[in-house]
Amino acid sequence: MPWTNLATDTKPPFQRYASVVAVTGKSAVGVGGRRNGKMLHVPSPNPTVSRRRVLIGTAALALLGASVAACGSSAPPPEVDELAAQLERARADSQLATDAAAAARGKSVEALNAVASERSAHAQALIDELVRMRGTDAPTATPTSTTAAPAAAPTVKDVIAALTQSAASATELAAKMTGYRAGLLGSIAAACTAAYTVALVPPEKPR
Repeated sequence: MPWTNLATDTKPPFQRYASVVAVTGKSAVGVGGRRNGKMLHVPSPNPTVSRRRVLIGTAALALLGASVAACGSSAPPPEVDELAAQLERARADSQLATDAAAAARGKSVEALNAVASERSAHAQALIDELVRMRGTDAPTATPTSTTAAPAAAPTVKDVIAALTQSAASATELAAKMTGYRAGLLGSIAAACTAAYTVALVPPEKPR
């Protein structure tokens, strides 16, 4: 059977390859065979991925993404809303006492400023606890805009009434809580009670 001498043939490589195939009907170089002392590598065809496999993989990724999103967006505990309401009360009381102090005279100014500072400290303590519970910033006060005529400046009596309600609300919520939150609310209730029963009550005039 005729055979082409690859070592001495001066034809271009593709012509030599065609000559060998024409004579023998086989490729001159097999997969992993040698040519001129060098190992030749013929890449294997890429594996075929069926459409069904693609669809199954896509569905699996979608389910995994939904599971991760559900874990990251878990609902906050119900205590968050209740503590947020206490935070709004503390902010409102602090602002009310500040406004009352601006319009007051005499010794009540100092007492009102002290109440405003104390209720501001209560607000900060509630913010810290809400941030710890939520893992995000505490809710901010929503500004309100109105075109009505400005109301009259609040008085000491207005502050006393607000603190009375705040003390009752904190006492009621403290009974439902446990641990640190119960202690925090109990402390807030006690401070509000002391403010409206002692600090803001003017001393009786001697008879």
